[in-house]
Amino acid sequence: MPYAIPEIQYVEVNKNLHTPPLSHPSTVFYPFGESKNKPSLQLGDIASYSDEQQKQAIAYYRKILRSDPDQHFAAFNLGLFYFLRKEFIPAYACFENAQKAATANIYSTYYLGKIAFELQDYKTSLSFFNALQLHECYEQLSDKDQIDLKLYTGRICMRLHKIEEAVDIFLAIAMNESYGQSVAVHQLAYLYMNVLNNFHLAEPWIDQALMLPIITPAIISSKILILKATGRIQEAMPYLEEMTRLEPNSYEPFYDLACLFAERNDEPATREFLEKAVRLNAQAK
Repeated sequence: MPYAIPEIQYVEVNKNLHTPPLSHPSTVFYPFGESKNKPSLQLGDIASYSDEQQKQAIAYYRKILRSDPDQHFAAFNLGLFYFLRKEFIPAYACFENAQKAATANIYSTYYLGKIAFELQDYKTSLSFFNALQLHECYEQLSDKDQIDLKLYTGRICMRLHKIEEAVDIFLAIAMNESYGQSVAVHQLAYLYMNVLNNFHLAEPWIDQALMLPIITPAIISSKILILKATGRIQEAMPYLEEMTRLEPNSYEPFYDLACLFAERNDEPATREFLEKAVRLNAQAK
């Protein structure tokens, strides 16, 4: 995908940065968390940056690249800021530029794969991730990023209807990894529920996810959906109550609770939760 870096409104870099001339790599100043020994940033380095700081950084690295297009570390860092802002088209172009370096940062390929996924170009994304796993520098990726890469690969396989491959990937993570386990278990449940339409195979994975240290609203919602689909809605009461605590501005769990209490002929509770659901639904419109 030959994406070009678009022209953007130039943002004046904060004068407190005292940016020196950019004619030679040795003169490059490092105001955004990088250093001479570590010129390429990581996403964690910039995650807390304000919108204004991000714009200053974008202007700064664009200025470097205008002066010297071969400053591949600047292209990588610029791509990282675009990626942080979800501006995926210019980010893709930057990481492609960064890949041209003789000592290219392996994370350039990693982010190209992630961006292709976000742009729903799943085959291109899969080719990047497969190439990464075979790369001699693959171990330079952090353990967390290696697992993220595998999770992305599993999601891609699911979207490309390579179901057996997706199951194998998610199973390996669910059974062997601590980081990513919750996501992998939920992905297995999602696959069985929404791709294979098999709620009975999905439920054991949701039950396993509910025993993990980190439980997300999506996992609880999936359990509620399974109970509804298998005719056991009365068992959903504790999960619905938990959802009202986790997502107090969502009307759905309050409405479902009203229906449950209506089946039990509990008129006061039915009225209470129904009124709450109606009020939240009106606020959401």
